[in-house]
Amino acid sequence: MTGDARGVPREFAGYLPLSAKPRHDESSVNGDWGPRFAVLLGSIDEMFRTMPADVAGRPDVVASHGRLSSAVAAVESGRRVRVPALGAVLVEALEVSALSGCPLVVDSVTSGAVALDRSLRAPMPIRAVASGR
Repeated sequence: MTGDARGVPREFAGYLPLSAKPRHDESSVNGDWGPRFAVLLGSIDEMFRTMPADVAGRPDVVASHGRLSSAVAAVESGRRVRVPALGAVLVEALEVSALSGCPLVVDSVTSGAVALDRSLRAPMPIRAVASGR
């Protein structure tokens, strides 16, 4: 692949990962989503702090809170947090948010990573539908 006088690639492949783009240090890249998990737990705590007592005591919210607690407990302390574990907690937290009407703040990188992971792990009929989007 060649570029013009400014070094701009003339082919689409120049914009893809692992292409002829200038190299830079990527040693800090890893598969640990622990920092994003900690931020998500902070958002969940804030959601419960602002939840009215009458909503928090409803049986559907209590049951959903129990499932959320189980998902959080399943993440092993001191180990790398992987996207599937992050996704399990996020899904349960969104369920509590939907049932209670209390907002949950989730950053776009976390929600995007979970959405991509879940779409790639979905059964074939769901992946077939998602591939055209």
